[in-house]
Amino acid sequence: MKLFAENQGFNNLGLPQQAQKKQAQQILILSDTPDVIEEVSAYLSINNINDHRVCEDNFFSLKDNAVIGSARSVIIDIADETDLEVIAKRATLLIPNIVRVIFLGNVDSISFSQSMKRAGFHYLHRKYELQNIAALLTMSDSSNTAANLMKISVLGCKGGIGTTTVSYNLFKSLTHLSTIPTLLVQGNSGSSDLDLIMEQVIPRDGSISYVANHAAVRLETAENSWSFNDAMFNRFNLIIFEHSMVGSINDKLESIFANSQTIILVLNRNLTCLRVAKRLIEEQKRNFISRPVVGQKIIICLNENTPNKIDDMKNEDIEEYLQCRVSLILPYTNKKHKQLEESPVYGFARHHILGLGDEAEVKSKRFYFGKILGK
Repeated sequence: MKLFAENQGFNNLGLPQQAQKKQAQQILILSDTPDVIEEVSAYLSINNINDHRVCEDNFFSLKDNAVIGSARSVIIDIADETDLEVIAKRATLLIPNIVRVIFLGNVDSISFSQSMKRAGFHYLHRKYELQNIAALLTMSDSSNTAANLMKISVLGCKGGIGTTTVSYNLFKSLTHLSTIPTLLVQGNSGSSDLDLIMEQVIPRDGSISYVANHAAVRLETAENSWSFNDAMFNRFNLIIFEHSMVGSINDKLESIFANSQTIILVLNRNLTCLRVAKRLIEEQKRNFISRPVVGQKIIICLNENTPNKIDDMKNEDIEEYLQCRVSLILPYTNKKHKQLEESPVYGFARHHILGLGDEAEVKSKRFYFGKILGK
């Protein structure tokens, strides 16, 4: 079974992003512990909150996000879990930002509670704070923090090597695998040809255009270029930023590194391109020492946009030069239209971004010719 319900394909622009919120009329209790379900249900009933239902499942092993996405608010039992990174990632991949979430656990720790609050989450201790659950559920929407947000920067190390195609295929893959609200932002630093690849009109005024109920695109303008924290972004859980790193962009690197959980460097076998990639990797390492981003990782994507030549650098030579593993290899092809599921990007999105599958297995794989190969 897929973790996420499949999207039925992109449709016309301008779909209201809040469409699914109109259907959300209930409060969901998510727990696989009968005592927790009984206690929470009792508190809700005492406070005349009767429009609730129960899902007897474990948050960390839940296989489908449809049950959460159809709720207005969700109360999630995390039991004894204390790993904030694990909690945050599951929240990003399962809970749309328009859904209010309250985590309920057994961890009686001020530092843990404060860490959850800094991360933008509501956390209640099951034994001592359950009585506060009604107040949290009746807070205004403006009090709800958009904490479930993952930002991915796709950075082209040379012009004309297919960075837009890579970012768009990643966007399509994620929105096909997941119903989580996802946005693709094409930066003003590049060619701004996303409309040609999508084969449809995209407004060039910096507005956000919906291509499905949970998927949208935006073309940056000069006025809003290199913006990572626009208030409109809080509607989404996953945001892909595409930028060209050609030219003088040194003053932008700090902002990129500070606002990206995942950085995908798109390159080919050209030495000039590899030099740009090496510089970015070194700058990221230096920046991470002084301003670490929790869980931040760099992904090397080798996009073979032209037929291979005899004197091209080999994969192992590229890895040695960059001192970094190549995780995604997109071979040259003259096929213009392929099944999405056949693309290496699709497998990469499924395993490396959404984390579907055994964790140890996912970490050991790289993607090539649409297959997963161990190194």
